[in-house]
Amino acid sequence: ELGASGVSMSVWGTWVVFFFNDTATTEIYTLSLHDALLIFLLELLQTKDLAVRILAAYRLGTIGVEAKRGLPDLHRVLASSSGLFQISVAEAIIQIDDSDALAFDALLAALKDPTADVRCQAAYAVSAAAATRSKDIIRALLPLRNDDDPRVQAAAKLTVSQLKDAAVASKQAKREARTEKLMQLVQLLDSDNATVRKEGVARLAWLGADAQPVLPLLERRLNDESAVVRATAAWAVWEVGRRSSTAIKTLVPLLDKNDDSLATLAAYVLGSMQIHAQPALGPLRRKMAESDGMLQLHLAEAIAKIDATDKPAINVLAAALDDANPDVRSQAAFALSAAGVQQAGRVIPQLSFRLYDDADRNVVVSGKGVDRSGRRVLKKKMTLCYERLGGTCG
Repeated sequence: ELGASGVSMSVWGTWVVFFFNDTATTEIYTLSLHDALLIFLLELLQTKDLAVRILAAYRLGTIGVEAKRGLPDLHRVLASSSGLFQISVAEAIIQIDDSDALAFDALLAALKDPTADVRCQAAYAVSAAAATRSKDIIRALLPLRNDDDPRVQAAAKLTVSQLKDAAVASKQAKREARTEKLMQLVQLLDSDNATVRKEGVARLAWLGADAQPVLPLLERRLNDESAVVRATAAWAVWEVGRRSSTAIKTLVPLLDKNDDSLATLAAYVLGSMQIHAQPALGPLRRKMAESDGMLQLHLAEAIAKIDATDKPAINVLAAALDDANPDVRSQAAFALSAAGVQQAGRVIPQLSFRLYDDADRNVVVSGKGVDRSGRRVLKKKMTLCYERLGGTCG
């Protein structure tokens, strides 16, 4: 306490903090002192006293990521050192940056050192990298459980035990977090608002197999009063439980509703099921034959995803490439990505024309996916493919 000047100083471990009457001055002096402390500790690594050097390395490690500026110096010391001191330096580096490969390799090499004290210390020090290399550490320590020196055996067994316990605790924490997330989403399923219920079902669908514990609750939504929720629930039942027959039973009746958006949604889900939706091909083909415009295109795309050899569906998509509406041409080009290489050759000439002659940029971009290399379809799902259906991407 330096009373007259209004300054006090607190020391804790390696951290020294000044307290002045104003915050700005406190911050400036504290940061300056931390810089000086880092330099001071790095200099101590060069002293002749081994105990001092080891303690300096330990203190640098406790500073953590804020000591990253000292890593170049620490790496130089690591390269020129050996034995117990090298282990201390390597451990400090990993505490500062747990992804540092040079320091980790140095610790692995120390596990095979002819000196038992070095092997023992290394067996403890490798735990510093547990956050990113737990499996590698356990694999490297297993042989030491039969080391000639009982201290090395004990160190290896203790570190392995701690890492395994930490792994179990981490898995349990993730499991609990996943369960909590599921429960939060499940609450949405009972909302009075159909939009909220649909959102809950869709978010569970995106979780895939992770949502299997709540699959029975999703199946209840197959009888929801909202047709959109039922369609979304059918998608979720497929994504979560791979129950194709259940999903098809819900989706096929929606094709005959007097609602193009609903029929489009049902077709999209059926198409995403690919060959597993083959029982729905009959209703899809009938609906395509009696439809036109964008709905017909979406139905044709769904059919092509389920059966890439379906000629009527390919014909519908190919014919749409010449439609006067650029939106239709663009959607057709996207949809042909589902046609498969068996049918791609039939539409390459038209796509090539659209690729180089179409006035609408979206059609050009769509055509590139099928025309590239002359015989290939889209490699990736296009983010624009279902933008007119509220942002849903096939």
